[in-house]
Amino acid sequence: MRLGLPVAVCVFQLVFLTAVVDLMVTHREMGDFGKFYYAARGFLEGRDLYQSTVATFAPASEVEYFDLNPPHFHLVILPLAALPARAALAVWAALGLLAFAWSLRLIVGATRLTLPARRWLDLAAVLLAFPGVVATVTFGQVSWVLLVPVTLAWLAVRENRWTRAGWWLGVAVAFKPFLAVFLPYLAAKRQTRACAAALLVASFSLVAGIAAFGLESYRSWVATLGRMNWAFSIWNGSLLGLLTRIFDGSGRFQPIVHMPALVMPLWMIGAGVVLFVTFAVALRGACPVDRACALLLVGSLLASPLGWIYYLVLALGPIAALAGPWLPAREVPKVSRPGVLLLAWAGLGCMWPPQLLRIAPRHAWATASFASAYFWGMLGLWLALLIVRARPDAQQAAQEEPSA
Repeated sequence: MRLGLPVAVCVFQLVFLTAVVDLMVTHREMGDFGKFYYAARGFLEGRDLYQSTVATFAPASEVEYFDLNPPHFHLVILPLAALPARAALAVWAALGLLAFAWSLRLIVGATRLTLPARRWLDLAAVLLAFPGVVATVTFGQVSWVLLVPVTLAWLAVRENRWTRAGWWLGVAVAFKPFLAVFLPYLAAKRQTRACAAALLVASFSLVAGIAAFGLESYRSWVATLGRMNWAFSIWNGSLLGLLTRIFDGSGRFQPIVHMPALVMPLWMIGAGVVLFVTFAVALRGACPVDRACALLLVGSLLASPLGWIYYLVLALGPIAALAGPWLPAREVPKVSRPGVLLLAWAGLGCMWPPQLLRIAPRHAWATASFASAYFWGMLGLWLALLIVRARPDAQQAAQEEPSA
C-alpha cells in the first residue's frame, strides 16, 4: 500500500498526459506552441508576426488568445517553423523535457538531496500531479525551457557569483519580462555588475529582435498586449486574475459583484503591496538567498497580470533548497500553527486538480473559491515564505546569504 498509491498516481498521470497531448495535437492546433509556431511560420511567409491564426482561436472560448511573447522570443521558434507542425512540436517537447531533466539534476546536485527510493517515488507522483506540469503539457508552454536560465541564475547567486547570475537573469528577462522584478533586487544589493549584465543581455535580445523582425513587429506586439482580455482564466493565479473573476467574470464565471471598474485600481494597489512586502523581506540582511529568490519569483507571479500556474515551476530550485532538510526526516520539524495552516493552504491550492476547475462555477462562491484555487495556493505559498522558517534551526546558518 505504501508504494501502491504513488505508483498508481504516476501511471494515471502519465496516461492522462498522453491523452492531453493527443487532444492538443488533433483538436487544439498544438495549444500555445501552435501560437508560437504559426506566428513564426506566418512571418517567414511575409505576414505580421501577431496576426490571428488557427491557433489563436481556442475551442469553445469567448475570446481570442493572442501570442503575447515579444518578437525576439520567436528567434528560438524560427528554426522550428521550417518543419512540419507535428515534427516541430515533437522537437519542442523533447527540448522541454531535456531542459526540465537538466534543471532537476542541477537542483538535486546543488541541494545535495539524498532520499530513499520510495521517497523519490512520492516526489515523482507529486510532480506529475502538479497542475503546473499538467498545464505545461496541455499548452506546450515554455516554462520548462525557461527553468534552465532561472535555475542557473539562482545557483550563481548561491555561489556568490553575482555577475554570472546577471547574465543568466538577462536571458530569463528577455524571455519573460515579469522576471525583471530581480533587477531592483540586484540594484538594492549594490550588485551593479550583475544588474548591468542582465540589462546588456536583455538589450542585445531586443536589438536582435529588431534586426530580425523589424521595429514594426514591436509596435504590433505592444498593440497586442493592449488587447489581452483573458485574465479571468482558471490557470491565472495572479491577483488580477482573482479580481477579474470576482468583479468582472466572463461567460464561464459568475462574479460576486459586477463592478469591473474596481478591477484595475484594486489590482494596482494590491500588486504594489505584494511587491513592497516581498522586497522588504527579501532585502533584509538575515534573509537567506534561497528564501529571497523564492519570494521574488512567487511575488512576481502574484503581482503580474498573467501569473500562470505553470510558471510556479521556476521557483522549484529555491523551494527545494528550503524544503530539502525536511524531506528525509521521519518527523516534521515543529512549525507554528499559522505556519502549518499556511503550508496546508498552499498545498491544497497549488495541487488542486485542474479537472475540478472545469466544473462550471455558475455561483459567485465557486468563482471566488475553487475556481480561483491557484491564486489562493500561490498566496498561501507567498505568505508561508514570509513567516515560516523553512529550514531547521540547526541548519539555518548554513544557508545565510553570502557576502556581496
